[in-house]
Amino acid sequence: MIDQRWHKAAILGSVWASIEIVFGSFLHNIKFPLTGTILSAVGISLLVAGHSLWREKGIVWRAGIICAVMKSVSPSSVILGPMVGITVEALIVEAAIRMLGGNGVGYIIGGAVACITPLIQKTISYLFVYGMNIVTMFEKLVEYASKVLQMPSLHSFDVVIAVVGLNFVFGGLASSLGLVVGRRARFHCEQKSVRETAQSQSDNLKQSDFQFSFLFFLLHLGILVSGLLIQSIVFLLYVPFCIYRYPAIRKRFRKVSFWVEIGAVSLLAGLILGEFTLSNRTEGIFIGMQMFFRAIFVVSIFSSINIEIRNPLIVNFLFRKQLKSFSAALDTAFAALPDIIDSLQREKLFFRHPIDSLARVLSHAGEMVQPQTAQSKVYVLTGAKDGGKTKMAEQLQSQLKINNFTVGGIIQRKVLKNNERYGYDLYDVRSQKSTPLCRTDAPDAGIVAGPFKFFPEGIRFGKEALAIAKIKNCNVIIIDEIGPLEMKGEGWAVALSEILANYSGILIVVIREFLVDEMVGIFQFTPTRIWHLSEVEIADILQHIRLTVKEQ
Repeated sequence: MIDQRWHKAAILGSVWASIEIVFGSFLHNIKFPLTGTILSAVGISLLVAGHSLWREKGIVWRAGIICAVMKSVSPSSVILGPMVGITVEALIVEAAIRMLGGNGVGYIIGGAVACITPLIQKTISYLFVYGMNIVTMFEKLVEYASKVLQMPSLHSFDVVIAVVGLNFVFGGLASSLGLVVGRRARFHCEQKSVRETAQSQSDNLKQSDFQFSFLFFLLHLGILVSGLLIQSIVFLLYVPFCIYRYPAIRKRFRKVSFWVEIGAVSLLAGLILGEFTLSNRTEGIFIGMQMFFRAIFVVSIFSSINIEIRNPLIVNFLFRKQLKSFSAALDTAFAALPDIIDSLQREKLFFRHPIDSLARVLSHAGEMVQPQTAQSKVYVLTGAKDGGKTKMAEQLQSQLKINNFTVGGIIQRKVLKNNERYGYDLYDVRSQKSTPLCRTDAPDAGIVAGPFKFFPEGIRFGKEALAIAKIKNCNVIIIDEIGPLEMKGEGWAVALSEILANYSGILIVVIREFLVDEMVGIFQFTPTRIWHLSEVEIADILQHIRLTVKEQ
């Protein structure tokens, strides 16, 4: 089964990719100003909305990677920059949520910083294409503008700060809108069921009969690095080969706007640098020509890399063969893509009412996140380490038995030696038997967690206590506890997965507070309720269980 975090991230990433495809293409085609910043803001709003809707730790960066890889199969001739930008934006928002929390502050700061990404990308792009001369030209332009506007205090740094500040504010506003979208998405309910699709990633990768070459991919990288380091006109001889091999480059070079842009920048740079920094204007024009030819070289090589990086061998090597969950999530994302695009296209008033439209699309996508297949009601009992979780589990199982509930499961009882924790014994709630589970000085049998070495007999005892055949008729099962061992697939991991899939009663799992989100993602369950030790009493839990059993 696919990890639920990857599953939700797949749907969220697919929505993001759909917006890039549908509205991004539209904005690019009409040459709308600041398209990159606008799409960045929409992406940030979507990430914030998705996280606030599902509250899943880690889905933001996962959605970014999904969207970036889906971007690799878009018909656009430029994909590497957008792929990097999308990934970086998602990582920034994820980092802000991790550091500041999934709240308004975390969302707004993360979105504000992430929205600066397109500006940084554009700057790096110009530096690659035109070299450091573009910086000198910018400084001289600001200097000239300060004289014309009679603002002697105006410096190039002030302009940079102003532009960065505007993007920062724009990103913060985008995050705020995302919070609104997330709230509204909860209340939108689509009546129409999601139709089945059969499209897969491999179908999307086969856009044409173009023969990819990993050798050429490596060659392009080598030529790019060599050309930027040596800066010789000889490397221009490589450009005709790129034009011959890649029709997309020929198409790009046929555009008048391309030649107007690099020609204007180069000519302007030559005139400005020749006027303000060089004694000989001819030398300024020569620098402008250098920038012009450099731009042709860099654009040709990057366009070639953009095409070769779509090679299924490269995609498979980087992603599918490394991460099974990612592979499954990517298939889910591509399968959902046609339906999400259709949902977007039905929003005729998207630009007039973007918040409501995006909320409806996100709500529709949310229907694709299938609920867990397990029939059990899963409750999480959590608290800090050594905060009394086991003590409450002991009291709870005792009170449940007094109230005529059939209880099964395991409880790890602390063993002390010289007033220090020496190990744990495992107690079978159903049979009321116990056995040593681990000790600090036990023989090393291969299972170790922290200072404790586990007895194979103790692990076997616990697995038998959690066997479905033994606990299937219990009203309540208690597992104390799941932690680092289970995260590695050891301990009670297999037993817990079988219980989630086959048990239809009430399951109570004890988890340390900082591991709850991780465990929910790994074992793919949605807690019916999370009980914190500091916020709940035994009587409250008993009353809730009584009502739940009565309803069943």
